[in-house]
Amino acid sequence: DHGFVPDPVMEIRLWREATTVFMMSGPGGCEPFGLAVAGYESGLAAEIFVSFHGALFLQSVRSEDKRRVMELAQVDFRRRAELYGIPVNYHPFGIDDIRTALAE
Repeated sequence: DHGFVPDPVMEIRLWREATTVFMMSGPGGCEPFGLAVAGYESGLAAEIFVSFHGALFLQSVRSEDKRRVMELAQVDFRRRAELYGIPVNYHPFGIDDIRTALAE
């Protein structure tokens, strides 16, 4: 639905449910599978665009425990995305590709 505009509470809920990344200060981060799963589970259409296979953002985390939690969360998000049949596009992309996908 191109007319859908989430209210701030919905935006925060999607972010919270999709968060994968630990941060010592500031908000945590999302990755594409988590965001797609959170949207799908909220009744939104979802499609994933990711530039490579494998875990995301783990190389920037120094704590082995935090890396393990992030890895488990990502494995779960990928499993659920597959279960829901969310399309995944693996290729490099830029902002124009995102604009095109959103316009469809």
